[in-house]
Amino acid sequence: MIQLAELEEIASKLHAIVGGISDYADPALSLHFAAKDAEDMAAAIETGAKRLFGADKVHVVLLATGKNPRAMPPTKANFAKAFAAAQSRAKPGDLLVVYLGHVWKVCRAVRG
Repeated sequence: MIQLAELEEIASKLHAIVGGISDYADPALSLHFAAKDAEDMAAAIETGAKRLFGADKVHVVLLATGKNPRAMPPTKANFAKAFAAAQSRAKPGDLLVVYLGHVWKVCRAVRG
């Protein structure tokens, strides 16, 4: 396990992709708190990372079905864009965090 002091020495920036889907086309799949969990996780990652890396070195992308104005719709295309953007911005030594709470259908669709 990496200790905090080691993380501060090896990681330059933090990139995070956070997703949560509460509302599915099939009501049987709908979840009550997945989007809220993703919003809370994105906020927690951002708050902690800004203290460790500095505000200008933290990039968090939120894809969720909630009403958060920062959230992008959690579509297959938007997930692909988020991963492509992280790939183009990230440099060796950066840290990538991916939190996908309750996005099984989208991930399954991306995998094919």
